[in-house]
Amino acid sequence: FCNKLWNAANFTRLSTDSMPLEGIPASQNIIDRWINLEFDAAASAINRAMDDYRFDLAAKALYDFVWNEFCDWYLELIKPILQTEAFSHEEKAATQHNLLSLFEKILRLAHPFMPFITEELWQALPEPLKRGRSIMLAPFPEGADATDPLVQDDVQWLKSVVTAIRNIRGEQNISPGKPIPIIFHQGGSTDRERFS
Repeated sequence: FCNKLWNAANFTRLSTDSMPLEGIPASQNIIDRWINLEFDAAASAINRAMDDYRFDLAAKALYDFVWNEFCDWYLELIKPILQTEAFSHEEKAATQHNLLSLFEKILRLAHPFMPFITEELWQALPEPLKRGRSIMLAPFPEGADATDPLVQDDVQWLKSVVTAIRNIRGEQNISPGKPIPIIFHQGGSTDRERFS
């Protein structure tokens, strides 16, 4: 898990090195909105578990969010935004800013469970993001139980499509680097709308 967090830190640093840190409006893309909702839900669950002295549940909620949602899905879903020319400079900058500020909040959330590695990674973040001399002095994220069913449904749909494509590639022995056409069979109007 520490290696996963360290690699996420490297990806974040490399993806946000050249970005301005101020004057960037909040990202409105669905991927960034989704991960922020997921973070708030995870932070809220962690706070509730810690209030009940259920550190095992708090650690599991942190692990599940960082590993499954942030690393496995979010970082992969934003790569086209960050690494291709298909998106505007403003869209890229907004996603970079969301990535960097979200990673900073993840470090604060993980700090009680992994104090040394989170302090090291937090100290390497750009100055405007950090509040205080140490992550120990930064406020602990509280989270929220807010939901946005449209955003969550759209991202769940996208995740199921990507999973289905990965399964087909695996079953048919198709290299992950080889482009393949996507054909929707018996998809409804909602599927067509989401795909366009």
